[in-house]
Amino acid sequence: SMIVLAGAGSKTDLQEDHGEFYKQVLSKLKQSNLTYEPFDYWESHWFGEFKNYKTNEKGYGVKDFNKFLQDNGYGDKEFLIRAGATYSGQDTQERKHLLDNYQSEQNQGEFLVKRFIYNIANGVKKIPWSTIYEREKYQGESHVIFQYVSLIYDGYPDGVSKNQECVKGWLPCPDPGYGVKKLSYYTFKHLIEKLKGSDFDNIEIVKDGSADNIYLYKFNKQGKPIWVAWNDNPVPMDVIISGISSEQVKITEALPKYESGAEVIDYATAFNTETKPVNQGKVALTLANKPVFVEVSSECSAFSHTLRRGMNDAKTKGEVTKLQKMLAKDSFIYPEKLITGNYGSLTEKAVQRWQTKQGIVSSGNVSTTGYGIVGPKTRAKINKINNSCPPTSANITVLSPNGG
Repeated sequence: SMIVLAGAGSKTDLQEDHGEFYKQVLSKLKQSNLTYEPFDYWESHWFGEFKNYKTNEKGYGVKDFNKFLQDNGYGDKEFLIRAGATYSGQDTQERKHLLDNYQSEQNQGEFLVKRFIYNIANGVKKIPWSTIYEREKYQGESHVIFQYVSLIYDGYPDGVSKNQECVKGWLPCPDPGYGVKKLSYYTFKHLIEKLKGSDFDNIEIVKDGSADNIYLYKFNKQGKPIWVAWNDNPVPMDVIISGISSEQVKITEALPKYESGAEVIDYATAFNTETKPVNQGKVALTLANKPVFVEVSSECSAFSHTLRRGMNDAKTKGEVTKLQKMLAKDSFIYPEKLITGNYGSLTEKAVQRWQTKQGIVSSGNVSTTGYGIVGPKTRAKINKINNSCPPTSANITVLSPNGG
């Protein structure tokens, strides 16, 4: 079992009374010279509006809490966000005025993805959502923020029953219905499916938003990269992501393409997806507030085997077919255009023509000059021309506001 040091929340200020309190707690624990670990995690929970996914209401985030632990002798402990969420809808009858500003289901879904990605990338080890189902009352009280932060509606208010009549500032009213899933439900499911199996201890923060509100995080999912990106600026931004080792990528929006979860009929087709070509390891796209997943959608086309007559796809992991497809793009080089997966005499002659055209070798034979085989020099030339697998690190370049 694990012991959690609790108590930090939305209004925790590490420089004021809360900070002094925790300093005393941590100091006392150190002075006690306990024979066991007094706690394993320091937890916090905070709720707020959808734009505030990085910090609590006082502006403190995971980096601040981890530094506080470090400064007070417990740098080996982990910080987690035990609970937290943002709401959808509006309820001006909420006594603390936490729900005065209307937030759409899209807003809640954006918060969910950004909150998870940003905080997990910056060192939070656990970060669950607060609640799944809405409820009519929280601890016996109506009009409380915790009634609006869930992922599934509960049917309250129905718009007609006593104390459930629709009034200005109470949205949605009537409620979409018991068991109706919000966009955030499908967004959460999608997020889990996309990143399940990733190495969450080694997330690359390519761009953290500090300079221009552009965010890009690179995950390693079972040996393949997957990027998550978004833009917090008020206008879309044109960007270029580099360091991509594939011929094309699949870009999928993190939220369904609808305004509400009630519109989702077919989950499998609910997310906008497009395929974009990669040129010299780079792909251009337009980023808006809605996060996107960028996935490698085709294998890197770099050649790694020495190819010669008698070889086939089974021995070269498909590279003979890949070579034939490349050669067949030029009718002079490979007029037969046969894609067989077997390296025969026609493929050998096509390679010879290609070698001559590229100035690699134009005479001799396989044994004397390598004329007709894909050896180190020919392979390097092919890979350089294709340039599909550039040895570069991930990066993102902001071009301009879209249309600017």
